[in-house]
Amino acid sequence: YYSSIIHMNEGGYLIGATIGDTGIEIVKTDLNIKKLTTNIIPSSLNKNLNAIIENKAGEFYIAYYSGVLNLPVTLGIMKLDKNFNIIWDKNYGGTGNLLMPAGIYINNLLLDADDNLVVAGTNRTAYQTNYLIDIFKVNNHGDIVK
Repeated sequence: YYSSIIHMNEGGYLIGATIGDTGIEIVKTDLNIKKLTTNIIPSSLNKNLNAIIENKAGEFYIAYYSGVLNLPVTLGIMKLDKNFNIIWDKNYGGTGNLLMPAGIYINNLLLDADDNLVVAGTNRTAYQTNYLIDIFKVNNHGDIVK
């Protein structure tokens, strides 16, 4: 299912989708929404796309969560180059499982003036009905900025 779309710096659109347990699909279009390329980022961990953003250099960040039913759910961000090759892929925690979800889920990504990635999401523990807001920054190398 398609879950994120952005307008790219060079023009056109980038559309991201989760494609079952096989990975993430990235579709690049022109301004008239004519498909130019389709790229699959394979995954054996059922990565589910949450958000995409492009930095000034034309690189892309993809936020996702991954997990399989009774296995732990993890929260991750990957950085891709202009050709959609993975530069880095890092996990930022997560708990629970897909049947009883808990932990951190990324809802949105922004870039600050220094090109740090601002990550906003929700956080909760199992059986908790209230979600808490969670926000943190990640630098160009994927390290959390204090």
